[in-house]
Amino acid sequence: MRLSGTAALVIAGLAAVTLTACGGQDNATPNLKGHWTGSYNFPTPTGPQHSALTLNIVGEQGQMVWGTEHWTSDGQDHSLAIRGSISPDDSGLVMALVGGFLTGTVGDNSLNLRFVITADPATSFTVTLTRK
Repeated sequence: MRLSGTAALVIAGLAAVTLTACGGQDNATPNLKGHWTGSYNFPTPTGPQHSALTLNIVGEQGQMVWGTEHWTSDGQDHSLAIRGSISPDDSGLVMALVGGFLTGTVGDNSLNLRFVITADPATSFTVTLTRK
């Protein structure tokens, strides 16, 4: 069966409207750039320690984010580059750093994160960061 030019044009127009309605939602990726701070407790071979943490996200392009993590351990300041991405539904975040990674959820003004450190000594902890 062959469609007339007008019928084919109407069908193509309806398909475009349907595709736009189904997949064209304006889901703006959250802007995570900025300084995020919090504190946490973490287990070590010598016992629990407390530390402050700053996540400084300096770049964001689409779902990709990057920056630096700053923390204090045994009275010494440390810093590592960190890179990752926001989940397709904008609700989660996964970032990698040398010796580990973090995963978590994105809130309105908070990041609820679980860090997994695979360097020696390995550890894991949770922290809630708020934007400053």
